[in-house]
Amino acid sequence: MSTVERTQAQGMGGQPMDGEIYRQRETQAEPVIDARDKVLSECAKAQALAPNLGGAALPSSELDTDIEDLVAIVATLLPGKIKALWRAIRALEAFRVHHGITREPVVPHILLSVMILLCMILGESVINASFFQNAYMVASPFAALLLSTLISTTNVAVSVCAGYFIGRWREYGHNAVDSDAPEFAQRRERAGQQFVAYVLVMALFHISVGLVRVQESLDPVQHSLESYKALLTTPEALFLVLMGVCISVLAYHKGKTAFADPYPGYGGRAHAVLEAEEDLLDLREEIAQQLEERFDEAEEAVEKTAKTTKRAYEKYNKAVTASQEARRTLERKVRTAESGLRARIAQLAGYHSAVRGKEAPAPEAIPDHLVSFEEYLDVVEIPAFAHPPDVSASKARLAKARAEAQGRLSNEFQTLFQTIEGELS
Repeated sequence: MSTVERTQAQGMGGQPMDGEIYRQRETQAEPVIDARDKVLSECAKAQALAPNLGGAALPSSELDTDIEDLVAIVATLLPGKIKALWRAIRALEAFRVHHGITREPVVPHILLSVMILLCMILGESVINASFFQNAYMVASPFAALLLSTLISTTNVAVSVCAGYFIGRWREYGHNAVDSDAPEFAQRRERAGQQFVAYVLVMALFHISVGLVRVQESLDPVQHSLESYKALLTTPEALFLVLMGVCISVLAYHKGKTAFADPYPGYGGRAHAVLEAEEDLLDLREEIAQQLEERFDEAEEAVEKTAKTTKRAYEKYNKAVTASQEARRTLERKVRTAESGLRARIAQLAGYHSAVRGKEAPAPEAIPDHLVSFEEYLDVVEIPAFAHPPDVSASKARLAKARAEAQGRLSNEFQTLFQTIEGELS
């Protein structure tokens, strides 16, 4: 019988030793089993997170943004807008030729013109107020300013309206080939009559203002030869009249150009061309904006997917790290259990040898299968770390799709322009 067999056959009090050895093995295996269960639990958590890992790159079907509806909108709306522009341009050219106009249309700065007119009103009001205040015609400087403001506003408003509604028609059709045609001559004649009436009304207005200063009273003025002589010999009254006349002339000419082209109808046709061009630009900008919004949304989807995927990978890798740490703990438990079991078997063998009066076997003679816990390590498979895919590939495909869509829309605009221009020319 071998030494190992004799050792296993011995037992304290005549009992076999193998039962005590297996009991000690089970005792040493308890922390190993707990550590193994911990490893299996962590690995299960990691494997449960693995199916949630997705690619940061979106499928090609999602990245290839469909722009067929935008192309259809362009094909539907653009021809009508191009034709409207051509009609406006032709109407402008026909009007220019018919009326003999060689200059470009004037586009006035309405806000600037209004500010200039307000400055004219304010300037005349201050000057007139000083004249009225010097004559003690009003109770206070404020009353003088109020009265002069009313006079100045009336002067400027009437003159501006006369310039816009009368002055612009005085040379209507003057450069046309058939300038003596009734459509031109009648309007010029009517404008000339209206201009004479305007001059007479404004002359009466300014003379009345001067007579108010001469008579130094706000009561009804008296129009007489002597009053007119007094008007000419009263410096302040004469200055008041001259100032009003100057403001009237300035306001009259400003009215001709403040709100439209000086030639009636020319500015309206030029404005129609500008509106047609703006409609084309608005359509192009709107389509381009919709295109950019779609691709921006697609890019945001890529970024969102990348962030979600990154968090999923981080969570998974964290679980893998916990599994590896539990595996290292299991390995330490296995080595500790093996060492402890070897020591305990050696103690039992020595004790039984002492009782039997025989030599104790060497610990190296103990069979490996009794003190090995490698089977607890073999059943554990640790998941591998994973890295999220690079999002740059998705962004590159998205940028390429954006450039292709922009080029396609640009070609669509250009093709339609050339086609319709060829039809209209």
